[in-house]
Amino acid sequence: MTAKEDKLHRNVPLPLLMNAAEHTIRFLLSAVLAGADLFDGYAMCGIAATAVSGPGAPGLFALLGACFGYLAFHGFVGGLRSIAACVLVYALSCAFYDAVFYRRSWFMPTAAAAINALVGFIYLSEGGWNSRQVVFFLTEILLTAAFTYFYRLAFSVWDDPRDTAGLSVRQATGAL
Repeated sequence: MTAKEDKLHRNVPLPLLMNAAEHTIRFLLSAVLAGADLFDGYAMCGIAATAVSGPGAPGLFALLGACFGYLAFHGFVGGLRSIAACVLVYALSCAFYDAVFYRRSWFMPTAAAAINALVGFIYLSEGGWNSRQVVFFLTEILLTAAFTYFYRLAFSVWDDPRDTAGLSVRQATGAL
């Protein structure tokens, strides 16, 4: 390593690089998860990734990644419903971040599922309801809550980066 390269490496603080890497991972992961399409048009994985990322920069990058993924994989019209749910989930996490109940394990899965249900109800009511759509819609709501809960377990690795003992059973279950 030359003296110029050594000086360049000392000027960039390690926490800044680690934050940039985490934000990039959240963006890309949310974008890829937004492409997961179940039941021909029901895509709740990007909403769940946005819900577990919280407020601030991590949540913003997850939101941007999910929006990009929904636009890329589902198009403007197909992705607009999920983008609206992602924006509302991020806004809710920003609004209630300081509240005591925000830290509870049930809050964000329930909130993400409720927001997805409200937005989905508005969008799906326009075309009428049949029994197939009702079953898929209810399944989407339940899966939104489940994915949010399990992503929270998997993403908890970022909460304490000093823990190098490996994944706990709960984190491995969430990642699976």
